[in-house]
Amino acid sequence: MSYNRWLTDPHFRLALAKQLGGVDSDVSLSQVTKYGFGSSFEGPGRASLANRIGLLHRWRHYFKNERYRSFMADESLRSLSFQIFGPVCDLN
Repeated sequence: MSYNRWLTDPHFRLALAKQLGGVDSDVSLSQVTKYGFGSSFEGPGRASLANRIGLLHRWRHYFKNERYRSFMADESLRSLSFQIFGPVCDLN
């Protein structure tokens, strides 16, 4: 499953919820689960919409990291990433 698609596509979330026998609701999108220690971004409680949108850009934190860039320079890994996630980022 593509987390990016789940996060951004309400129709995908609905279809997945139905497939899993869940509830047709996006109410919990702004909530952080009570299990574990909360969000690594905001701690326990509610996740802001701005932060939720920022989740799609976490890769930027690693953009200048040489190890990350070496992984992304590998054509076979880039091809697999594209097949699974579609276009995600531009390293140029």
